[in-house]
Amino acid sequence: LGALEALTIMASSGPATQTSIAQEGLVHCVSGYLSGTMGLAMQLASVKSLTAIATANAPVQSEIGEAGLVPHIVKFLYGTVQELKVAATDCICSLIASHEGNQDRALRCEGTKALVEIAVKASPEQRALATVAVTASQDTLPDLLDLISTGSPATKEFVVKTLVDWVFGNVEVQDRIAREGGIPILV
Repeated sequence: LGALEALTIMASSGPATQTSIAQEGLVHCVSGYLSGTMGLAMQLASVKSLTAIATANAPVQSEIGEAGLVPHIVKFLYGTVQELKVAATDCICSLIASHEGNQDRALRCEGTKALVEIAVKASPEQRALATVAVTASQDTLPDLLDLISTGSPATKEFVVKTLVDWVFGNVEVQDRIAREGGIPILV
């Protein structure tokens, strides 16, 4: 646990250290604790370490994404442990920042609804990142339309506003919403 906490502190010092940590193969080591078999404290520390290692470092974000870790982090967003959900929110936002590959990975693993929840509840910066991710592909539209029917009032409000902004002047998105049967839902 102490080693993971030290790694998190070191990674916060900047890109050179982050890259060095990744080159030493430590991303793989850290990810080994995501399963929770070593306890919640280690699981939480590993998520925080990955966040610190990835922040504002696109090559490291790529490495983490290519290692298949994005679905694991998204899964925590649907969990019941609040502290882990908060840490996972930070981590996902760190992994998708300016990284289209990780945005796609997050969305492919049932991440649309999780990212919407981030956008509804998180900081303005995280909200902006999550909004970019859920509007990066028209493939999110079925999930977004479903959330208008099934989501909380705050979720519905966010989704409607997002869709209104997205469809404005965008004929392709307008057509896709019509094909998905979304017009009656929006009305």
